[in-house]
Amino acid sequence: MPSVLETLAAHSDNPSSFLALNSGNTYFHDDRFEGTCAYRTSGRYALQFGGPFAAPEHRARLLDAFAAHTGRRLVAVQLQRADAELYAAHGFTVNQLGASYAVDLTRFTLRGSRFVRLRNKISRARRAGLEVAELADGDDRAELDRIDQCWLREKGRHVKELRFLVGQRTGELQRHRRLFVGRIDGRFQFTGPRGFDGFHEFSVEVLDDSHTVLRNTLVVRPHGIRWLAWALIVRPLHDAVFGLGLDRAERALTGRVARPVRCGWYVRLLREAVFGRSV
Repeated sequence: MPSVLETLAAHSDNPSSFLALNSGNTYFHDDRFEGTCAYRTSGRYALQFGGPFAAPEHRARLLDAFAAHTGRRLVAVQLQRADAELYAAHGFTVNQLGASYAVDLTRFTLRGSRFVRLRNKISRARRAGLEVAELADGDDRAELDRIDQCWLREKGRHVKELRFLVGQRTGELQRHRRLFVGRIDGRFQFTGPRGFDGFHEFSVEVLDDSHTVLRNTLVVRPHGIRWLAWALIVRPLHDAVFGLGLDRAERALTGRVARPVRCGWYVRLLREAVFGRSV
């Protein structure tokens, strides 16, 4: 009998089908024909991923055999349109929970007016120093693990990862996966205070032989009541302090400041209250 990987390669047209190979899945086979169903059990439910993976003429019979085999209420997710129609024809209730977008890379192009904004974003990312690299099997994944942990914390204290629907970076089949990461150097990641996630970034952009832009970028996501502190205190002070810092950098390099930062009465009041001195 072919392996699950071989079965998916032969019969699946689902762009997300590789998720069916995640560790922890169980597979149903029917000896009458080549095919498989990937699923997990939770209480009275069998959670199936991607529909029946088989030749088109065998999918209906594989679905019937699998539904009879589980002995549980069957819930299937990440279905293609043809799969959803097959399940509806077999008496299942079909609801759309979302949609996935996939393109054929052999025919896809960024040319034309439809992708002007996307091309501009790619250009800005490259100018900012974005580098995309492929990680090889065995490379250190600690940085990605920290990103995962940060992302999960944003969802709530007791939230767990939906491993059934999220690609993994480990396991026996990792050598068949391709993982790409994007990095931008020059960032200062927030470590405190609690309730603020994000980073500072300084970048230098050379415009021509006589003009250079020194840019400070702040990306921040406050949580809970921190939104109020961000809007009323942190952001006004940040903009003023870093604006003055960039003024000093311009003066040190050119001897003058073309457009000095002007701090309003509210910023001066905050500076007096927080630091004991005005701007």
